[in-house]
Amino acid sequence: MARKKSKKLLEDYMQTHGMDENAPRGPSSLEQVWGNDGTTRYNTLDPDVYAARLADMNRADLQREARKRSIVPIEDAKRLKDRLMKEFRLYVGSLTMPPVNKKEKKEIPADVLKTLREGQ
Repeated sequence: MARKKSKKLLEDYMQTHGMDENAPRGPSSLEQVWGNDGTTRYNTLDPDVYAARLADMNRADLQREARKRSIVPIEDAKRLKDRLMKEFRLYVGSLTMPPVNKKEKKEIPADVLKTLREGQ
C-alpha cells in the first residue's frame, strides 16, 4: 500500500527566504557605525513592543501617530494599525543588513594558472 504524504502548511515553515534570522548583522548606515542604533524614531526595534503600543492607542492617538510618521490618517483603525506596522517593519528592515559571508581564498593550482596565462 502506498503511504499518504502529509501536506505541510505554509505556517509550519519558519523561514521562506533561506536567510538565518538570528545571524549577527553588521551596520548598514554611517549613523550606525557612529553609534546610533536606530531606536530614536520609534523608541524600540522590537515589533511586539510597537504592536502592543499601537493596541493601547485609541483612534485619535493612532491618527496622531500616523501624521507623525507622514502617513495619511484614515478612519479605519485596523487598516491604520496595519499600515503603521508595515512602516515600522520597513524601518527596522532598513537598519539591518544581512551578514556578509567571507569566503576563504582558495589556492589556484599551477596547471590552471598556466592554462589561463596561455590566453593572454
